[in-house]
Amino acid sequence: MADSSDTHLEQLLAPTDDLFLSSLSSEDFLENLAPLVKDSLATNSLNSLLTKLEGIATQKDAELEQLTQDSTEDILAAIEGISLVKANSDTIKDQILEVSSNLERTGYELVARKKSLVQCKAVRARIQETTATLNACLYVLELTNKVLELIRERRYYNALRNLEDLSHVHLREVGDFAFAAKIAQSIPALQQMIQNDSLENVTKWMARVEKMLPAVGGVLFGHMRDVSAHWASACAASPALDNYMVNTPVERALRSVDLSLDLFDPALSLQLDLTVVYDAILVYQTVHQMDFFIDSFQTEWLKKKERVIRPLSLDTNSQVSFEYDELKAYIHKVAAFFAVDRAVTAHTHGKLRTEKDNNDLWGAFMLLCSPMLRAFIDDLDTMDEFHQTRDLLGGFCQVMENCGYNVVASGLYGCLVHLFERYSHALIRIFAHTFAANIDEDDCMPMVIQDPGLYAQVVAVCWYEPPEAELTKRFPRALPFSNILPLSCQQIQTFVLDHTKFIANFYAHDGNVLWGILIDNIEHILSQVICEKYTAKLTSTTREEISQNLINLEFFLHSAKELAEYLSVLKIGGILRDVHLSSIARFVQTKKIAEDSLFGSVDKRIEDFMGIVEYDWFTTVRSDQPNYIINDIGRFVEDMFIQTFSNLPGSVKTLLLFRTFDKLADHFLGFLQDAPEFTPVAIENFDLDVTLLENTINDLDAGTEPPASKKAQKSAVSLSSTFTELRQTINLLREGNLEGYKDSTVRMRKYDRIKQDDAVALLNKLQTEDEEDEVFAREGSMSPRGMSSRKSSSRIASLWGRKKDSQR
Repeated sequence: MADSSDTHLEQLLAPTDDLFLSSLSSEDFLENLAPLVKDSLATNSLNSLLTKLEGIATQKDAELEQLTQDSTEDILAAIEGISLVKANSDTIKDQILEVSSNLERTGYELVARKKSLVQCKAVRARIQETTATLNACLYVLELTNKVLELIRERRYYNALRNLEDLSHVHLREVGDFAFAAKIAQSIPALQQMIQNDSLENVTKWMARVEKMLPAVGGVLFGHMRDVSAHWASACAASPALDNYMVNTPVERALRSVDLSLDLFDPALSLQLDLTVVYDAILVYQTVHQMDFFIDSFQTEWLKKKERVIRPLSLDTNSQVSFEYDELKAYIHKVAAFFAVDRAVTAHTHGKLRTEKDNNDLWGAFMLLCSPMLRAFIDDLDTMDEFHQTRDLLGGFCQVMENCGYNVVASGLYGCLVHLFERYSHALIRIFAHTFAANIDEDDCMPMVIQDPGLYAQVVAVCWYEPPEAELTKRFPRALPFSNILPLSCQQIQTFVLDHTKFIANFYAHDGNVLWGILIDNIEHILSQVICEKYTAKLTSTTREEISQNLINLEFFLHSAKELAEYLSVLKIGGILRDVHLSSIARFVQTKKIAEDSLFGSVDKRIEDFMGIVEYDWFTTVRSDQPNYIINDIGRFVEDMFIQTFSNLPGSVKTLLLFRTFDKLADHFLGFLQDAPEFTPVAIENFDLDVTLLENTINDLDAGTEPPASKKAQKSAVSLSSTFTELRQTINLLREGNLEGYKDSTVRMRKYDRIKQDDAVALLNKLQTEDEEDEVFAREGSMSPRGMSSRKSSSRIASLWGRKKDSQR
């Protein structure tokens, strides 16, 4: 507590800047001191407080005394400073008086000089005015000279702008001078000169462009080759792009920026520059004569077009002909002209020529060019010529399409399609010539292959599926068809491949038309070449050749069906089609002709054999061996079907077997029907011959299939059924009477094929002793041999009738 009072007392007595607070008699001091006194009284420490106050007072007196001693020196120094200041102020006063005197003197001089300055300013103003006038005159003269210089430099728009500035601004400043009046009078002439020179400069620009068209054409075609190569690489990397061709939206979207082409790009070596045209547009826009400039430009441009397309015209288009190199140069030049035409339209934003103008000019040109191109195409002969022309016209189409022209509506693509059509016809001629040579050289023998690799190639190219048994055989292997089939199948596939390669890069439109051409020409080579040649050959070949040709036709028919399936997965012009070849029906028809020819050949051979067969129907000598001619017939038939016809289609072979033995059976039945009479021994000998043929039938029947035709299936179940009627007839004759035949049960089991009239007629011819005696006793005749055929038939018929009545 004491410490706190001491601290408070020290703070109270401490000196401050505020004199009022520092005064010991101030109210604040007393108010602050009172609590201390109260505290001292309360604590009975007043003496201590007084002691402290005295100590503080003593300390303060000492400090005051020390302070007084220190301030004396400062006061003395201040007095000396004041004396020095007084001396300096006196000196300054004298100087001010001197300056005042000088100012008064120079004031008079300044007034005089100011008057002189005013006079100089007036002179200077007149000089400046004169200088400005002279400068204006000089600028007018310089500007006039600059206009003339710009005209000489062919910077016509800048010259016109300077001329307008001269006319509307600067000449007015010097209009009072005579030279300015003369310049003003020359301005319209200068303006007209600028317009004329600008138009003439554009005309010269057109002439330069015309001279550069061949080089421009080379650049355009080279650019499209680069685009095609780039797209081919893209398609190789991504097969999904194969469905799209050059200039399609997909290809354009994926085209590299490096492949963009601007004919007026300064970086190109062509150095085509539109500055002249731009300058002329600005000139004529400035003078408000743009319509005149457009008309003049159009007129001059159309003149250039006439020069470029020469020698084509409305009068000569059908008479103009080119060599290939001439046509190539011509097309390059024309393509460049129309590309520049389109580029001018694009760069001038349609101010001089619109896209409609471009398209109309292109369409008019193609009306003249199409007949010439078609005539040129019609004169092509070799494959190299076709491919060269394809590349030229295809590139032409791509360049024009890339420039935005419609190559389909204009007819250019139609010329390309016509080229494809003519190329296809040329391939047909080559195919027909090669096929004719191959078929003439064909040995009509089954193809024998020694090498497994070649065997696999032949099987693949012919769409042949060998049976399992054939695949297990060792080499050499014999194929059922002859050499003509693989050669022709390879030729057909090459024919199709040549077509697809020909149209691979340039034919992006009218896929259905391309399909139509390809299918029609495939139909032609199948129907009009292969089938026609085979039809002609079938009329002048041997039975063995006919057989092999029939086998070949069977495989040709199969190959035609496989070809249709192959074409159905082929894309032409980006289009898939379900292909159905009508020539398949023609192969069926030709195959039927071959079958008929083979049947006719076999029938003729059988007729030849049967023509020399003779029977002694009245013989009484039994033979223990078949007739040697019948033996030859049996061996002939057996060898023919086992060897010659071994590779025939099963259905054809079976039908031919049925037909052959059916014909033999008819002949043998005919022998019986045509014989006037026959002895039982003759019938036994006849039976021996028929039995030999039946044995041959049994040998061949084991390896045959049921006949394919419904008629044959209905008439027989097996090959032996062809001799059923003949066998029943022989059995009836050997039985020698009608007793068994009259029994319906026996007849249906043993003689169901024999008609009643035939049975009566045949038995009437059979010589039997019992029947002769019975007839002789009833009719009073010596012998039935003396009866006429009609009388014998009547007697047998009456006898047959009486026996039927007795049965009832």
